Amino acid sequence: MPESSPRSTEFQYWEEPSAQWASRLSALKAQGTDEVHCFIPWGLHESVRGIRDFSKTSKLRLERFLSQAHAAGITVRVTVGFPPRRESLPDWALPLGEISALVPAGIWKWGAQDLALTRIPSLHDDPFFLEFLEFVSDTFALLSLYRFPEGPLVGVHVDWGVYKADQGASLAGSYGNFLQERYPQASLINIRYGATFRDYATATSAQGMRVLLEKRPWLAAYDYKHCRARLLQDRGEALLNLPTAGPLTDLLAFEMPQVRAEKASWAIAVDPTLLESGAESMYPFTPLGFAHAQAGAAFRLWEHLRAKATRGGAKLHLLPTQGDCPAERVTVVAGRFLELQSARLLRAWAEAGARVCFPLGLPQYDENLAGIDWKASSPKPALRGDGLTRRWAMGMGEFVFPESPGAPENDFWDKLRRFDGEPHLGATP
Repeated sequence: MPESSPRSTEFQYWEEPSAQWASRLSALKAQGTDEVHCFIPWGLHESVRGIRDFSKTSKLRLERFLSQAHAAGITVRVTVGFPPRRESLPDWALPLGEISALVPAGIWKWGAQDLALTRIPSLHDDPFFLEFLEFVSDTFALLSLYRFPEGPLVGVHVDWGVYKADQGASLAGSYGNFLQERYPQASLINIRYGATFRDYATATSAQGMRVLLEKRPWLAAYDYKHCRARLLQDRGEALLNLPTAGPLTDLLAFEMPQVRAEKASWAIAVDPTLLESGAESMYPFTPLGFAHAQAGAAFRLWEHLRAKATRGGAKLHLLPTQGDCPAERVTVVAGRFLELQSARLLRAWAEAGARVCFPLGLPQYDENLAGIDWKASSPKPALRGDGLTRRWAMGMGEFVFPESPGAPENDFWDKLRRFDGEPHLGATP
């Protein structure tokens, strides 16, 4: 029998006096908690530039907290980075750098419903990033002294947080290099988009971004997010190359471990390409502030789904590219275009016995504008029509397009008629 996961909870040591840590940790242990997760805030530990405080202020005595957690028999996972909390950034760092990140104000304001963009220092501006590297280097040096089993530390998570939704990533100098990974020649961008760019610099300029978004919004969003992810990967490699990271290499992770949830009877999975996700909310994809109608429609549809899913008893998810099937029946909200990894995952779910439905139609093309092969590997799928539905049988499961009358999802989808005539997710890239 596999070992069960430790029972864990959040414990922010810097939110209460250190005199209360021992009793709080003992109480958590008595209640069955085996592990606590905490964030190490740069904005508090280095409130004065160049002075990193880990031991003087009672609420910031990180070493004491780790020692007391170990004494209580509780393991610790820590996070460094930029979750959407004001404590993530020191005030003195806000004016650093020559370029800015643009993030939805609702993310920076702890989930407020604000769709405007706000400026913060860019992670891809060297003066700002080098200051963060120095803080992380000192943090890693301290943490390496408290590894399990001598100490409580069992994991270190680097969370890029608000920068995962950066709408100004194309301003970074290396953005064009990562676009070139996708399109080795600038002429290939023109072929893919039907554009007339002279070079990569033109394609990645503000005006170029507007043209790409107008020409093929779904594809522009995919390419932008691909390059943004590569930029963050590049920053992650800089952290891994710190000398103090060596003793922690096996504990470092850039993605939080997935918690396996109980399988539901029905879930809704939405293609996230034209959306941006915050801590608790979703936002339309608006690179450099350019808002395309399809991104707006995708956002309105998400908001409608969120309200109806709560009342309709369905779990609402962003469509992943990997992971277990969340339900026996999955309704997929996507248009003609879908990332190939997501398409493969959906096919795997159906082959494993899930019922996967596409009320807006079966996606036809991937991010390379190649046709998506929905055929099952085994057994050979049977295509049949009954006048009401067309079904692609997938082993024990099936793809259904469109919904068959009488299905439990039907009443839910009837509520979506007000979106008829508006652009759907991925309607025309």
